[in-house]
Amino acid sequence: MIENIIGNKVMVRILRFLYLSPNRYFSFLEIERFVGAGRAGIVSALHKLEYYGLVYTEKKGGKRYKLKKRSCALCKPNK
Repeated sequence: MIENIIGNKVMVRILRFLYLSPNRYFSFLEIERFVGAGRAGIVSALHKLEYYGLVYTEKKGGKRYKLKKRSCALCKPNK
């Protein structure tokens, strides 16, 4: 169902993976192993998630990714 809203199964798989350990950074290879999709699709999805403000990116050696808490407009309470 959430795939229909977001429109990209790879993005949904990445978000689910990051949600399992929201306080931890993951390398690209760790994400790739869990998601099981092609590199190009994962790179594209990570760029979109970063653009939408849903993930943090840390550059230590290689890039590492972490889920942002309270990052999207849908998650913020109405005033």
